Amino acid sequence: MLTKENIITTINGLEEPFVLDDILERIILLEKIERGLEESKNNQVFSEEEVDKRIESWLV
Repeated sequence: MLTKENIITTINGLEEPFVLDDILERIILLEKIERGLEESKNNQVFSEEEVDKRIESWLV
């Protein structure tokens, strides 16, 4: 779960000067990582074979 503490730590890690886009990109990346970790923890993932099958079906 994304927390204020995680966001503050992320912002504090930015080098200065920075622009608003830098902050937004980092927060979005952080949120995606947190969501991925949560999905992994809840076993909401696909095997490599399943991913290959899905990609193959998109390309046909």
